[in-house]
Amino acid sequence: MADGTPVKLNSYGFDFTKTDADGNALAGAEFTISGDNIDADYKDSVVTTGTDGKVSFTRLAAGTYTVKETKVPEGYLQNVQPEFTVTIDADGNVTFGTDAWGLLQKGDDDAYTVKNVKSVTQLPLTGAAGIIMLVVMALLLGGAAALIAVRSNSLKRQLRG
Repeated sequence: MADGTPVKLNSYGFDFTKTDADGNALAGAEFTISGDNIDADYKDSVVTTGTDGKVSFTRLAAGTYTVKETKVPEGYLQNVQPEFTVTIDADGNVTFGTDAWGLLQKGDDDAYTVKNVKSVTQLPLTGAAGIIMLVVMALLLGGAAALIAVRSNSLKRQLRG
């Protein structure tokens, strides 16, 4: 029997911390991970944060993964659930993508946090949240301008009549 060439299987991982808007660790959040390199038997595909707020995904091959918060802790906006990609290259270097809400943030120490907020006013004014706020303001200003135009025309008709 001939000896084959040994195959080296590398496994990697990444982590981040779940916090509130003030940076305090949050327990009870659930995150799922999906990607082409994850099979149905991967037992760490759902992670629930403990009191330290830590989320760790381990034993991953190089590839691109999607991480999604599927359960928001009680008392926080339930419909604001961050979703972002994480890419692990063949050397094990990890690159985090961005989420539409701007809640995934890189700290000064290169550690990542994912925040939960209690109200829309706590959302960062970047990305989707900033655009939504600008659109709402534009609609309010447009509505006010239309109301002034209608009232002005009405007043002109009254003065002519």
